[in-house]
Amino acid sequence: ELTPLGLNFLHTRRTIAEARLDVLIYADMLSEPMTYFLGFARLAPIQMLFWGNPVTSGRGMEIDYYISADIMEAPERTKLPPSLEPYSEQLVLLQGQGIWYRRPEYMNDNFTLLAPGEPGRFEQAARLRTELFGLPYGNYTLLLCPQSLFKLHPEFDTLIRKILEATSEAKVLFTQG
Repeated sequence: ELTPLGLNFLHTRRTIAEARLDVLIYADMLSEPMTYFLGFARLAPIQMLFWGNPVTSGRGMEIDYYISADIMEAPERTKLPPSLEPYSEQLVLLQGQGIWYRRPEYMNDNFTLLAPGEPGRFEQAARLRTELFGLPYGNYTLLLCPQSLFKLHPEFDTLIRKILEATSEAKVLFTQG
C-alpha cells in the first residue's frame, strides 16, 4: 500500500504513526528537514537508517540500525574500542556496495556499449541520447550531473557555464528533482 505524505510535518508524523509500521527505514536523515526531524520520534518498533548520508544519525535511542555496506566501511573499524565506535546505531553490513541496479530495458542480453573510437560508436551514442533523454541527434559531448538540484549552490551555475564555454559542442544533463 502506498500512502502519499505531504510537507506538513505534524500530518506526516501522525500518518506514519497511525500506520503502525513494524519497521521504518529512512533512506537518509540529513538531506532535508522532514526526515531530520521525523528521526527524533519513535514511529515504529524497529527503525533503520540507510546510507543516503554515510554518517551516523547520532540517535541511538530512536534509530536502531544503520545499514551500510562492507566495502564502504574501513576494515579497521571493527578493531576500534567501544568508546571510538562511529555509530550510535547497531551497524548492519550488506555485501558489496549494498545497492543493485536493474539492467535498463533497452539493453537486451546481446547489447554491447561500444567503446570510444569503435565503428558505430557515434551512431549508437547519438541514438541512445535521443531515445532515452529526448535530446537532439548530433555529435556532441554529453555531461551528466546526477545530483539533486536543490543541493547545488547557485555558484555552481558559473562553473557549468565555464565548462560549456571551454567545451565545444557539449550539453549538460541534470536529473529532475
